[in-house]
Amino acid sequence: MRHLHRTLLLGLVTVLVILSSSSAPQAAEPDAQVKASLDELHAWLDSSKNGAAWRSYLRSEQLEAVLAQGDQADQQAVAAILEKYASGASGLEEPHFVAVRSALEAWLADLTYIRPEAIPQAARDAKSQFRAIDEASVGEARRQVTQAATALDRFLAGGGRRTAEGWKEHLQWSQMQAELDESKTPDIRVLNSIIEIYQQDKAGLELPQFLAVQRRLRTLINRVQASSDPALADAYAANLETLAGLLEKDPQVRTTEDALVIGRTLGWLESAEQCPALIAAVRRHCAQPNLYVEVSGALIAKGINREVDDTTNVVDNILGTSIRGTAHTQGNVTVDLVPDPNRAAINIRLIGRIHSDTVGQNGPATLYTTGLTSVDAHKTLLIDAEGVHGQRAVAKCRTNTRIDDISVGRLAENTAWSRASAQKPDAERVAARHAEQRVVRRIDSQASELVTKATDGFQNKFRSPLLRRGAYPELLQFSTTADQLLVKMAHASRFQVAAATPPPAIEQGRDLAVRVHQSLVGNISEAMIGGQTLTDERLAELVERLAHEVPEELQIAPDKEPWTITFSPSQPIATEFGDGRIKVTVTGTHFTRGEQEIREPMEIVVEYTIEKTSTGARLVRQGDVSAEYIRDGRQSVTQVAFKTFVRKKFDALFKDEIVTEGLTLPGRWEKAGKLQLEQLSISDGWVALAWLYPDSVRTATAPKNE
Repeated sequence: MRHLHRTLLLGLVTVLVILSSSSAPQAAEPDAQVKASLDELHAWLDSSKNGAAWRSYLRSEQLEAVLAQGDQADQQAVAAILEKYASGASGLEEPHFVAVRSALEAWLADLTYIRPEAIPQAARDAKSQFRAIDEASVGEARRQVTQAATALDRFLAGGGRRTAEGWKEHLQWSQMQAELDESKTPDIRVLNSIIEIYQQDKAGLELPQFLAVQRRLRTLINRVQASSDPALADAYAANLETLAGLLEKDPQVRTTEDALVIGRTLGWLESAEQCPALIAAVRRHCAQPNLYVEVSGALIAKGINREVDDTTNVVDNILGTSIRGTAHTQGNVTVDLVPDPNRAAINIRLIGRIHSDTVGQNGPATLYTTGLTSVDAHKTLLIDAEGVHGQRAVAKCRTNTRIDDISVGRLAENTAWSRASAQKPDAERVAARHAEQRVVRRIDSQASELVTKATDGFQNKFRSPLLRRGAYPELLQFSTTADQLLVKMAHASRFQVAAATPPPAIEQGRDLAVRVHQSLVGNISEAMIGGQTLTDERLAELVERLAHEVPEELQIAPDKEPWTITFSPSQPIATEFGDGRIKVTVTGTHFTRGEQEIREPMEIVVEYTIEKTSTGARLVRQGDVSAEYIRDGRQSVTQVAFKTFVRKKFDALFKDEIVTEGLTLPGRWEKAGKLQLEQLSISDGWVALAWLYPDSVRTATAPKNE
């Protein structure tokens, strides 16, 4: 758990820092956001041959009329238009459509707003709003799968016959087509096995064409199950009553189990396509962000600010004169944060001078010159939920040259000097433009590697795996103020909820702050390792990478039996944060030891108290690690032996005491030294941590301003 938790959080922070208080600007009203995104969509559609068809399909005229009604807009009309954007028609995965859909969802949630204290009664009132799923709905879902599959087929064909055939074999294409036959009822088990293939951690499955098929298959399964369940209406009423009872509890006293049931109930209602307004209201209050990260501009500057002092060769041609020589660049690279409420904007700036010493050849004349070029260049990096993007660098240069000597025949010397002096202003302008081009190419080239590395890590280790499993965060928002880079994330699938309470406050002036709600660990672990098997070898590798030393009990040796744990699909790692304590529960469903195996779910539980020290934190384990089977009953000798074996392994993993002494960031930030822990609080489901560089480090590495 420590590895997963720390890797995810520090990995995200590292991406932000390597790439790169006051209040953020207020967000626009929901209907204004719809109008803005709709205007952008229409401008884009105006250049498309299918623009008119899309406007008609998406009911653009009706949406514009509804927008004119403002707060009095017809909720059902908005919901009907939103259904078009969410229909899964091929092409709707394009960002312009997604932007309107997201804005419509936010607007509908605002229109259907229910006060927190009124939600339990609203849940009970919704019992009379049950909507049956009929065969026509099943048929429509089947047609949507067919449409998505047709679009995927065209996409695969673009990669060549062999590639398409390979993908189709992997995706069990023929089996899926057989289940889409309108003359038969789809086999749920077959479709579920196919969906599992689409959710594998295989590169490519995160692409929109694959995700569209996966989503449509899930809708088809849900509708088949709902239409064939005679007890659906009773289950609907029972789920609403359960939901109402849990929501009547004070959020401060709801347990982890309560949150789990709320999430599962919302997922059930959504799968059964019931009471969307109620679901939106509950999620508004129970699925608030569960991760906040704040990075100071001063911390970002510590890794990016640097002096430039290097010499490069120059080969150029200016006004017909071939130039060769050297250029000595001196200056400073600094970084500024650009306020932006919708993405993080980091402006990297180079201010300096280029001293050149060159020899020019133009016919029989050889010119010896020295030059001084002032440089003011900058490049902006943008970070959003899609990754990192670098805008093209911009440079402004001004060149002054001095002609030191001209070598030419004696009779032509006066003419050469006269001509060179006359061309000097034009030559300096051309030289300045060429210098700008070289600076831009250099900055773009150097930044490209950084951006590519960061984006690849973000895409391959975070975004793509979660997209494949249908667990990408509903909210992942980056922003910048003049002083801070901010990240806000709400990670909860449709069967989960996030935080129901706001995070604790962070003291001002910290260099790095992280606030994590206990729901984040369980939700992400479910998406990333739920149902997966961890071997003893893999665990030893992870421990060595994190702690650089593997406890003897976990070391791999010829005389030790290999063992594995298969994590539970539901909340494989759960945490509870409160009153200065952290409780960790690891749940496994299948265990092996050599040739033996146990298929009984088991919970491994450990609890720590945490206290702040002068430089870091100290975690002390409370008692032994426990390992107990979830189901009660008499246990066999083998079961008892397995339980003891598992407890010993995890006892070695969760040490009696863990002491941290500051935080050293990787890469360019390592030279700045350790951040000291200044704030530590654990209460009400939240852990809040904040670090600060010591005054000596802060003064010694203060950025240079010019």
